[in-house]
Amino acid sequence: MTDKLVKRCSSMKAKLTIFSAYLNVLNSCDNLSNLQIIELEVRFDKFNALYTDFDKLQTEIEVSSDNPEEEYATRDQFEQPYYSLVAMARSLLL
Repeated sequence: MTDKLVKRCSSMKAKLTIFSAYLNVLNSCDNLSNLQIIELEVRFDKFNALYTDFDKLQTEIEVSSDNPEEEYATRDQFEQPYYSLVAMARSLLL
């Protein structure tokens, strides 16, 4: 069970990387088109939902772990870039 949860968690981390790459492309643009802004809004909504899913999943992993401190570090490794990406996306939408 835990292996499956860890794999799902890894999938969520991959989504962080994908969203980061997408934001870096947008961040390199001088001005965003209306279409780019709409697409960013849609992707950002979906990205926000990712945290809720991650939190539930990571909590399950932490509760079932024999070494929860290691799992707390995993949470931090997700949350640090997540919040940075949220800030970047919001700044692009201003």
